[in-house]
Amino acid sequence: MNLCRISIALLLLATTAYAQGNESQPKHSSTELEALMQTKGHIVMKEFHPVGAVAGQHGTRLSIEALILSDPSDPNIKKRGLRIEVTGSGRLEKEHTSLLDLEEVEALSKGIAYMSSLAKEWQGQSRENTEVLLSTKADFQVGFYHDKGEAMAFTKSGRIGGANAILTMDSLSQLKSVADRGLEYLKTK
Repeated sequence: MNLCRISIALLLLATTAYAQGNESQPKHSSTELEALMQTKGHIVMKEFHPVGAVAGQHGTRLSIEALILSDPSDPNIKKRGLRIEVTGSGRLEKEHTSLLDLEEVEALSKGIAYMSSLAKEWQGQSRENTEVLLSTKADFQVGFYHDKGEAMAFTKSGRIGGANAILTMDSLSQLKSVADRGLEYLKTK
């Protein structure tokens, strides 16, 4: 009987210690923006500047803002990038936000330009189930798929349970223009 009580007590103690150990582990930051936002014990100033929106198909959309994070007590701490909110559609409309560091915004612009060029090159070709994709550190994805001579673009924010937006190729070009506008704004700050 005592052995049973001791075993249960040790099991409960081990379970509690394991749960407390997991709670104390900090969340991994994939971008510099996320890391600064998760800094404990410091004031973080957030500046949001809307740079545009892109309407997708079936009620989906993207809202893009330039984001500047800084520590008012230390002028050397300043991070810049884009905040992209993807809103999906359907019975359960989902929203998810990704933060892209400044260098990722440049890569996004170049990647979209390449995808647009490639989609035009492939126009009319018989490529079945071909997909081209760019992923960022913050789980934002943009790409297009080509099937039966047609191309459709898409974006996704988040991994499991994220939000998706379906875009036309023209909307993909609009996303590039909005990202470029945000990039130009951020370079002046």
